[in-house]
Amino acid sequence: MLVGHLIKLNDKRMKQLLNSFLIAATFFLVGCQAQDAPQEAMTNGVELTIPGNAILSEDDTTTVFVHAMIAFEPSKKESVKLAFTGNDDHVLKVDSDEIVFEPGQKEVVFRVKSNGKHSLSVGKTIGLQVASSSNPLIKGFGNGVQIKVNPDADIPVLTDTQLQLIADVKTKYGIDLTRLIGKVPVETTITFNSSDKETFFQGQSQRVYKAYSIITLGDDATVDHPTLKMVTNPMGLTTFLYDVLKRKTVNDNEFFMQTPYGKAAVKAINYDEAKESFSASLNGIGINPTNDNVTFTGQIENAYGDMVTGIPFTYDYSAWNRLLKEKEKGTIVNIEEEGKIVGYTIDDDFLSMGGSLNPSRFLGVSDISRDVFGNDPSDWVASSAKLDFTKGTLSFTFPWDFADGSGYEQVHVVYTLHR
Repeated sequence: MLVGHLIKLNDKRMKQLLNSFLIAATFFLVGCQAQDAPQEAMTNGVELTIPGNAILSEDDTTTVFVHAMIAFEPSKKESVKLAFTGNDDHVLKVDSDEIVFEPGQKEVVFRVKSNGKHSLSVGKTIGLQVASSSNPLIKGFGNGVQIKVNPDADIPVLTDTQLQLIADVKTKYGIDLTRLIGKVPVETTITFNSSDKETFFQGQSQRVYKAYSIITLGDDATVDHPTLKMVTNPMGLTTFLYDVLKRKTVNDNEFFMQTPYGKAAVKAINYDEAKESFSASLNGIGINPTNDNVTFTGQIENAYGDMVTGIPFTYDYSAWNRLLKEKEKGTIVNIEEEGKIVGYTIDDDFLSMGGSLNPSRFLGVSDISRDVFGNDPSDWVASSAKLDFTKGTLSFTFPWDFADGSGYEQVHVVYTLHR
């Protein structure tokens, strides 16, 4: 019985040893399999943030600083590609569309700035995100960053009502007015008549100006009759208009500055060319949305008080504004004439006798609806305008003259629309 019992104990011990061996073998095999199987690779994330300002105007020279932070320091050089969204018109640009993390580097700071294209008439939001990486295990984290880009700072901000009108015009007529609004490139060619060419424009046959006009919706614009207003540099002519105005007044040492009225006007306002300012605008440019016809002429008052057809520019001239204030005060200006001191009162008679600095008195003074000069050959040309959305141009042609000129100068203007 004991022996038998001892044998049974030995069988039990053997079973325990066998079970222990099997368990150990199982762990050994699992361990071997774990070592043989490839380990799962860990991804690394790159997040873009803008700690500071995220708003730009198209004409800004400042930049937006974007921070790129990688979750785990790379052990070798890694590069990441960036991509814009909503930047099809290339309003924004980066220093480089690829950023590089050196070994052990966790952060890269780069700049985003405006391309200075002056193409926006309304603001837009542009996204920037991680597009790809040299290492497939490096991914973009989050949704990237958003940068708000506004039109140039000097472009009038459209109201919600105006934005809705623009949307309604596009819905009803298929015309995108935003292509005409904002800072629009313009090229202006002025061809002089043969007489003025020699006597006033130093033998030049023509002048060409390349610049921008700032254009916005007219105050009287409606869905069925949209109108535009050129708030700065209308028709690309501001520089030319100011040049002619000065040469007919303060820089005219043969006539204007030799008259007592001209002298008195300049003295009364303490004229200083370096401190003077001049600007022009043009309202009431009408667009027929059914056929793209454009109207732009209007009624102006000529030097004789008659209403004639012309280009109804509005002028803002600092020297003339100050002279009007002196007129309101009834200022008397003492001028020496032939050794005597003569007093001139700034009043309506004074202005009508030749003391005026009113730009409208000197610029664009004759009827342009017909040829009033009758030169042979004629230097008159019919006013016309054409809006071509396919070519992306808005063009104008019209005659123009100045006080005491010998005929019409022909003006041709071409605006290049935003895409």
